[in-house]
Amino acid sequence: MDYLEYGQDTGFNKIYEINNLFGHNHKGWMKASCPHKFLDDIELWYPKFNSGGEWVNEITADRMTIYESNVNPLKNKQALSDWLSTTRPVRYVFSRLNNNNSKSENFYFFGVYTLNISKSVELQKAVRERTDTIVKTY
Repeated sequence: MDYLEYGQDTGFNKIYEINNLFGHNHKGWMKASCPHKFLDDIELWYPKFNSGGEWVNEITADRMTIYESNVNPLKNKQALSDWLSTTRPVRYVFSRLNNNNSKSENFYFFGVYTLNISKSVELQKAVRERTDTIVKTY
């Protein structure tokens, strides 16, 4: 596979399978993100949308914008500071389609999302906008 494109019917059962498409050689992975092996400004991200936990990840119906925040105001303030100063403002986003986060449901590519700094400051949460629908794999 030379590339992934939004809308392809290519699902992945395990996060490490996705990481390995971008240069890693993982046998397992239990985190919600992973740095891209070759591109320093990109993070691979596996959010749970509308999960009801401490982290609130919401995606618009057209999947063009993702909002990320923390329910704890102090943690959210620190997270916002971290996001605004990150060296990895671009995320390749993979998630489960139906938001039920069943372990049997596959992860699919949602697109490339870039942090919108001005909107993030205005809304006091990370605002990530889809900037591409195709990515090179390795």
